[in-house]
Amino acid sequence: MTNELTKFNYTIASIVFVCVSIALFSAPHVIFAAHDKDETVATGDVMEEIDVIAVIPKLFPPQYSIDELGEPYGFAIDVMNEVAKRANINLTYQIEETWSEVLQVMRDGEADVIPNIGITDERDEYLDFTIPMEAFSVSIFVRADSKGIESVDDLRGKHVAIVEENVAVTLLQNKGMYFEVFQHPYDAFFELLSGNVDALAYPQPVMLRLTEDTGLSDKIQVVGEPLEEIKRGIAVAEGDVELQQRLDQALRQFLETEEYHEMYVKWFAEPAPYWTAARVASFAGIMIGVVMIMMVAWRYVSISKLNTQLQKFAKHSVGREEKMIELKKELKKYKDTSLD
Repeated sequence: MTNELTKFNYTIASIVFVCVSIALFSAPHVIFAAHDKDETVATGDVMEEIDVIAVIPKLFPPQYSIDELGEPYGFAIDVMNEVAKRANINLTYQIEETWSEVLQVMRDGEADVIPNIGITDERDEYLDFTIPMEAFSVSIFVRADSKGIESVDDLRGKHVAIVEENVAVTLLQNKGMYFEVFQHPYDAFFELLSGNVDALAYPQPVMLRLTEDTGLSDKIQVVGEPLEEIKRGIAVAEGDVELQQRLDQALRQFLETEEYHEMYVKWFAEPAPYWTAARVASFAGIMIGVVMIMMVAWRYVSISKLNTQLQKFAKHSVGREEKMIELKKELKKYKDTSLD
């Protein structure tokens, strides 16, 4: 019995070892890539470090957000930090509540750059821009249960929420609709949900991220074609040609790197579902392996038990045969004695 338990425990241990091995070899591998710390723009001479003030809005995800410590983060921050490192720039971030305040700071000459902003003709009158680093669409949003609004043409005579200083203001001018202007996108969003406005015009990636963060993404929907795709770049104080050229060159080089591609995917790619095709296949393979091993183990244990029973039966059978021989001898002896 002890040998049987030992064999059974050995079998179970083998099963666990095989399952763990399969899981380890099936798991995705993470590769950490190291990047050269010294990646300043090659200009023939080492550029002198300069101090630059970057003004940003408090909330415009995934471009700009503020953590619990008051530090900025987001796609625009990641890109700006990398560009500044390459351009030998010492950055200081100045955080403002709204886009209106951000743009006013630039008009007043109190900051040097905006790390990421839409490039428009109106802004070009008092700002200079680098080459674009990305582009995204400005779209029309309505409530999920809304009927009768399927494109911008259906907004005539409707009340539409817009955010001050957003490009949607320009895109929807002279379209025969009534504007409700808000300082914050959250205010515009909740006015739409409450039914006080019929639609909302805003950059699509930003509004979708805001609704996801509040858990209300199922309450609104995008209708019609985008109003326009807006290119976005770094804005520089008008007339600061040296800074604009330094940033432009550093940004141009960074956009060609794998690091930028990974950064873009990090902030804009749809989150992959946990049960991907690869994971399902791996799990199925593991389960099939476990079932097969369990079947082999069960067969081994069953055969072991059967062999033990046969051995006991055979031993008892030998004992009975020996007893019968002795009885026959006794009987023969008895018969011989009786005849005498």
